[in-house]
Amino acid sequence: FGAAAAEHWSAAGVSIKPATTCSSGSCTIAIDGAASKGTAGNADDEIIISHTTSAGSDRLMLVGVSINNDNFETVTGVTYGATALTFVNAVTESDDARTEIWQLTENDGLNTGTNTVIITFNTGLQRGAVAGVMTFTGVDQTTPLGTFASAKGNNTGPAAVTVSSADGELVFAVATAEIEAVTLTTELPATQHWNETVSNNIGVGATSAGAASVTVDFTFGAAAAEHWSAAGVSIKPASSCGGGGAGLIDHFAISHDGNGINCQAEDITISAHDSSHTVDTSFMGTVSLSTSTAHGVWSLVTGSGSMAISSRRGNGVYAFSAADLGVVVLGLRDTFAETTNINVTHGIWSEDPGEDADLLFARAGFNFLADEVNNGI
Repeated sequence: FGAAAAEHWSAAGVSIKPATTCSSGSCTIAIDGAASKGTAGNADDEIIISHTTSAGSDRLMLVGVSINNDNFETVTGVTYGATALTFVNAVTESDDARTEIWQLTENDGLNTGTNTVIITFNTGLQRGAVAGVMTFTGVDQTTPLGTFASAKGNNTGPAAVTVSSADGELVFAVATAEIEAVTLTTELPATQHWNETVSNNIGVGATSAGAASVTVDFTFGAAAAEHWSAAGVSIKPASSCGGGGAGLIDHFAISHDGNGINCQAEDITISAHDSSHTVDTSFMGTVSLSTSTAHGVWSLVTGSGSMAISSRRGNGVYAFSAADLGVVVLGLRDTFAETTNINVTHGIWSEDPGEDADLLFARAGFNFLADEVNNGI
């Protein structure tokens, strides 16, 4: 409310569900949770931001940085956990408004979970900086972004950037202005995701639905002429939903013999299934693995894809290849005597409870071999 007086009000909401198959041959780009943001004050030489990335498929991270660069400050590097982001481009208005964009795709190491984004500057800041972090799903991993667009000025605004885009794409825009602008506001139909002021600097980030040409406007809250810059890129959708070939996947089936021994890996077969429990041989997505006890180390037994992550806490990521035909055998070694359950996720899809039995690990056991083959009996 714009006033403190008590008023009658009501609100309503619904959750819109995505389709489980592709109808147009490309995916819908989705924003993965809320944006994370941070600031750096005078003399600081980095911004540190905690950000969580979900297990959605075909992921992309974009970082926007706004600097009042009186000392010609620039960003020298951005990392997410231990992975370095790639510089997209920047625009600078005089020495008062520099806007930068950085990117990281799933294929280049954008892992799931909560990690720290560290933005490092070439020197201590004189007038502060603002940064925002967003992740997206359903993004083309080969060419995630269109052409970088920029604009700058020393006037009363608006700080506006026009981006070449298309239907089904999503425009990401960032703006920077001196503090004398008082405020910097994102105008509809764009959606504002962060708006922070620090020292002599304002930084704003927004998204807008794609079209042939999209202009994102950021208006000033004061009439005085100010230095400003704005940058934008168009995010491109993946060519198939979740990387899943013909888009037949409905769930995953997890199979094993029900028992394992602490000292050796137990074979786990993971199959991508359609709604009739038939293997989707076209599936080529990336799955995230975990265990209910947060114990265990994953390894690749039989498969043509790649095991991207394998930790001792039961987490792993496997990228199916076309040669897998929707089925992979992984090894799970658990050094705890316990009963655990395996979880597999790929975007909105996960395991079917009816095809996901518990697995009991014991401290000791016997392996019976026939002609040195453990399944020959």
